[in-house]
Amino acid sequence: MMTRARWVALCALLGGGCLFPSLSSLTDGGTDATSDVLTSDIASPETGPTDASADADANAPPGPFCIGQDSGTMLFCDDFDDTDAATFAKWTSTSSGVTRDPDASTSLPFSLLAVTPPSLDASAPNPSARLRKVFTKSLTHVTYTFDARIDQLDSLGSKAFLNMVTITSGGIDVQYRFAVTATALTYDVHIPSGQDVASLTTSFLLMPWSAGAWHHVVIDIFASTSPATITVAIDGTPAVGPNAPAAVATFGTGQSMEVQAGFYYANTPESGWAAHVDNVLVQSQ
Repeated sequence: MMTRARWVALCALLGGGCLFPSLSSLTDGGTDATSDVLTSDIASPETGPTDASADADANAPPGPFCIGQDSGTMLFCDDFDDTDAATFAKWTSTSSGVTRDPDASTSLPFSLLAVTPPSLDASAPNPSARLRKVFTKSLTHVTYTFDARIDQLDSLGSKAFLNMVTITSGGIDVQYRFAVTATALTYDVHIPSGQDVASLTTSFLLMPWSAGAWHHVVIDIFASTSPATITVAIDGTPAVGPNAPAAVATFGTGQSMEVQAGFYYANTPESGWAAHVDNVLVQSQ
């Protein structure tokens, strides 16, 4: 569990109060891409407690998580429990704002802590805090599994994008990502603008996901279908799908993929965002 001293230090780094607003009173706010919302408070028995009031850190199983994973389907795994906790050698690149944290994990001893700074500067409005891993290969079915805990929701309420996967095929990037606000979360499938296609988004509303609680997430992407389909399970319960059509992804099999852990970017944050990520597993067929 994060110590008081470490949390005070985190609050000081963020430059604002550490907020844990209640999301329990939320209801679905709409069905379009601008309506967003966060899932259930019951953590997976595979990686955390089975009681919403239990402390995932106190019940964390021994690490490392990656030992024993199926090598036949495993493309990448990082439980952040390497001996050298100061580096992220398994990843292609990193940004500022990412560290290993010994005070919070779902497999001991470390997890990733991603913190975006406060930033109302118009010249740098969208800070990132992320790790990135790039793969160049034909992809038909990708499964992205991880544990995540949002620790601070930005006080301004602007959006941040968490743990994104980008699959590229035919020169078009499609982003699969959690879109988080201070009151809500969706799962988005999004084509960015500037690729000779219109910027398009398919959004799936999720149920409230309280700050401060670990959640176990499994995302299945079938990129060989037209359109592609996705299934998102949170704490063992389907939240999207199974096999929901992602209407913007219609071009078939991907030829490359980028996997991220942390915040892709935060849209003009006021107090900043903070989240932990642990036990990242990417499987491919």
